[in-house]
Amino acid sequence: MNNSVIMTADIDPTLLLFSDEILFLILSNLDARSLARIRQACRRFRTIGSDRQLWKGQFVRSFPSKKHDLEESTFTSDEHSTLTSPTSQRRKRRRLKSVDASDWRLLYLLQHNWGEGRCSISSFSLPYRLSCVNSAASGRVYVASDNHLLICKDGALISTRDFRASISAVAVDDGTHERVLICLEDGSFKAVGKDGKDHAESSKTNSKIIAAAICDDMVVTYDKAKHLNIYNISAPGRTRRGLMLPSSAGVGPVAIHLDHIDTAGTYRIVLAFSVKTFPVGHQINLQQFIVKSTSSGMASDDFVPGSLVSFPSVFSDVECLKISPPHVVVAHKDHSVRVYTHDEDGVRLSGVLHGHTSTVTCVDISENGKVVSGGLDRSIRVWEPSDHHFLPHESSPSWKVTTLRDVGWDMNLDSRAGFVWAALDDEKVLSVFQTSDDGRDNVMKVWDFCDDWFPGKEKSCDSLSAGCSNSRTIEVRA
Repeated sequence: MNNSVIMTADIDPTLLLFSDEILFLILSNLDARSLARIRQACRRFRTIGSDRQLWKGQFVRSFPSKKHDLEESTFTSDEHSTLTSPTSQRRKRRRLKSVDASDWRLLYLLQHNWGEGRCSISSFSLPYRLSCVNSAASGRVYVASDNHLLICKDGALISTRDFRASISAVAVDDGTHERVLICLEDGSFKAVGKDGKDHAESSKTNSKIIAAAICDDMVVTYDKAKHLNIYNISAPGRTRRGLMLPSSAGVGPVAIHLDHIDTAGTYRIVLAFSVKTFPVGHQINLQQFIVKSTSSGMASDDFVPGSLVSFPSVFSDVECLKISPPHVVVAHKDHSVRVYTHDEDGVRLSGVLHGHTSTVTCVDISENGKVVSGGLDRSIRVWEPSDHHFLPHESSPSWKVTTLRDVGWDMNLDSRAGFVWAALDDEKVLSVFQTSDDGRDNVMKVWDFCDDWFPGKEKSCDSLSAGCSNSRTIEVRA
């Protein structure tokens, strides 16, 4: 092999006389930037410089606090506890699929890009009035507009499908089948596989479904009549109605989390809802249910409701909320985001996140506790705890915040222009920006922090100080 084909003037050709083992030892003493540069020298250095042990060392030295989180979320499969479940472990592994856990160079690259504010962006127009949006660990985004379902991936629209009634909610199962639950305003739903085939369908209930979840053969819906409906999908094309329970939830935002806690058909349902308090404000209530389901269906004695847990009242209306056990994240109209942790010790406030200058309209939280929020101030903010433990601080200094803002957008947009949906995975921030009051003009934008880099290669974003060491603004011009 001719090793000098793309040799640069920075490399002494006599280095090529050494064995691969000696070169490995030499490269192991370089910093990440030098290691990235020497990989550009020739094919041999690129091969040796890509060794996973080299980059594992770089990762551990540069991000020691992240090594524990990575090993916990990637390589373990502990039994169910109040903190983790087989379903959440499965979702973590699926989300890291695009960044192989054995490829330490890409893992270093991802963490480096987050720290340095390096990202690439892609966007495309969605000229529809959107009713709801959800995403899967595979990177697919499911967008509902009236009775149309738009399926997007990698910043592009890949397929569409029409349904008989308007879509009111979309839920995704990140399991083997990646089934998508399409809920309609007539109270029915349809479970559709990743291949586009229908797996199950329910009959009409004439009560609009406003929240839903799906996990394996279990489906949970919450409708406008304040009923929590549980279904067991026993075979493609058929559903079996489970229990229908009245809920004490109010008319505010509702979120449902569903996962299995063992291999014997035991599932956990977590319902979070807001209740209006007198004279103003809202209170978040949370209730957990354990249900057992087999191929023969569900019996009444296999349903165990937990006690109702009430969070402290807040004198501000709730705009939206999201569950990722043991965390609940709530967005309020006073421009704040509150993060709660619920475990065997009770409920504690993990952080009150201030920074948005207008109403926060969407939130999401990842399994490792990173929070993303978007609002009418036309910015996306990504909040990360200073360490992997949630501390009961009632202010934001213990959180690092990154602000994403597209400076190429016209600031003379309609008053309701802003982000209406945002989601976070390990390497991307997914978002939908509404550009008009009537909601018919939307833009889907993907901020990809796994974009490759090497020293001297300039990216299209700038890292700007936002007033403190824990705050950073990334302004991008598309």
